[in-house]
Amino acid sequence: MTTLTETPRTGEFIVSEAPGRRSREQILLTGDNSTTVKACTVLGAVETGTPTLTVGTPFSGVGGTVGNGTISAATADAGAMPGDWQLECTATGATGKFKVIKPDGTIDGILTIGTAYNGTRSINITVADGSNDWLVGDIIPINVAYLDGESVLKYEAYDQDGTDGSQIAAGILYGPVVGTTAGADAVAVTRDAEVNGRLLVWPADITADEKAKAITQLAALGIILRS
Repeated sequence: MTTLTETPRTGEFIVSEAPGRRSREQILLTGDNSTTVKACTVLGAVETGTPTLTVGTPFSGVGGTVGNGTISAATADAGAMPGDWQLECTATGATGKFKVIKPDGTIDGILTIGTAYNGTRSINITVADGSNDWLVGDIIPINVAYLDGESVLKYEAYDQDGTDGSQIAAGILYGPVVGTTAGADAVAVTRDAEVNGRLLVWPADITADEKAKAITQLAALGIILRS
């Protein structure tokens, strides 16, 4: 017997939503979409534009003296994740190390003291040694922000392996959209809704743990999955 699979229908994942227009948002859908993006697809959001980067006052995460090395050449790339980043010292000395931690808690990379750190869609910064070495547990706080009018938030299919923001679940596509890399207007549920979790479209290679993390991210937006 032939098995027929029905394509997800526009908006069928919605169990309930907020009054008026609060749950739905007009979005720009982009990304490497070679085919039609199905309704019910979980989405991630990617910032574009030129962000500002602010380096805060270093402090000890374990208490005690803080290193006094210089911090220079600090910039952020277009598409860098907005929010509070941290550099956390993991090895001391002239060629010690800092973990570069993104706002979502994931590791962007490892910075070597005295060597310029250049991320991809990330931050760029140089941390030098000082008369007082940086010590294990020292924290350098960094904030990345996009000013109003200088950034466009673009959505694409959620990708748990992404590094540009697409790995953070940010909404659900309301209706199908013909694939495009240039960007297409679309509608998504981005907040305050109950949805049928069995109808959502996820990446084919997502694991149970990765899906659970994304479900938590949706819940933070008020998008609650029901079975």
